[in-house]
Amino acid sequence: MGVYDQISGMVIGRFPRCVGLHEKDSLNMILDVALKGYKFPVITEFDMGHTDPILTIPIGAKVSINASKKNISLLENVTKV
Repeated sequence: MGVYDQISGMVIGRFPRCVGLHEKDSLNMILDVALKGYKFPVITEFDMGHTDPILTIPIGAKVSINASKKNISLLENVTKV
């Protein structure tokens, strides 16, 4: 679909246990295949989405990603007053 050519990084939330990923189909293995040939930071197991604690990142929000620290920072105001 070409989306990997349009992004500078990826943040993936934690999956609930009921998803049932196994060693043979671990998230890292899936990402290795899906992202082959692409070089951008990827954060996994991030506290966002359907987790507790929960963080909501608005679609299209500009963020800075520090993958080694598993940290993101919003670069713009995403609320309207």
